[in-house]
Amino acid sequence: MSYKKIYQSVIEKDFEEWRTTGFCSKAKKLNEVLAQEYFDTSNPHYFTGDLEAEMVLVHLNPKRNESDFYKKSQFKNFSEYWNFYEKFGEKHYGEASSRTHKSPFDSKQIRFLKPFKIFNFSEDNYINLQTVVDEKLQIELIPYGSPKFDFKKLDASCLTLFIENTLKLIASSPRKYVIFCGKIFQSTALLDPYIKSSEIFEFKLNKKDGGKTKNNYEFVFVTLEIENQIINAGIAPQFALHGAPISSYGEKIAHLYDSNTSHSLKA
Repeated sequence: MSYKKIYQSVIEKDFEEWRTTGFCSKAKKLNEVLAQEYFDTSNPHYFTGDLEAEMVLVHLNPKRNESDFYKKSQFKNFSEYWNFYEKFGEKHYGEASSRTHKSPFDSKQIRFLKPFKIFNFSEDNYINLQTVVDEKLQIELIPYGSPKFDFKKLDASCLTLFIENTLKLIASSPRKYVIFCGKIFQSTALLDPYIKSSEIFEFKLNKKDGGKTKNNYEFVFVTLEIENQIINAGIAPQFALHGAPISSYGEKIAHLYDSNTSHSLKA
């Protein structure tokens, strides 16, 4: 059985548990470790887009308001649930959609990813939104939503299963770019057991007014290993930083990623 099938079976088990009992036991266990109702125990969100995409963005977990916690499944079956996340962009931005869905996060992704020149963006913003959502793979390391992202109480050892599932999925298909988004992937030990090598780059970014940013930004190029498979990847610590010149950040990361991948292949 391919790992994509195994990954799908992991998600299906979580979905069926939510559908039949109203909650996901893995989310409840994480809340027990935190000693608070931090994660939503319903509606697991593992991925969005194409599981075999060349571009992969990994985020810590989905944003979800407490008012959305404990929802019952609105999906008739697992196939409908899977299709919702696999074709999320088409459903919200495609020609048959109402095109009223507004997501600053998805618009931000377009600006960040344009410099990588991996997607055919057009002049139509809705087509671009559909493209950036459905033609890449976005993985949520922890598939349970939370209203904020403070994991100081959560030891990395609690997340071993989620990290292994994520890395095995990434390694199951050829990837051109793999980027872990957020400082949590740099400042904690989440990836440490899998890092073979790493290099940190610090730089200023160009602002819209033509000047340079006051503070430095960072990019970490890492080589990861999971079950004897090597993954070239990057960590973008300031991806979620409010007010960051995200287009400039994407341009710098694309250049550094390509340069280091070339060096890695030559080595």
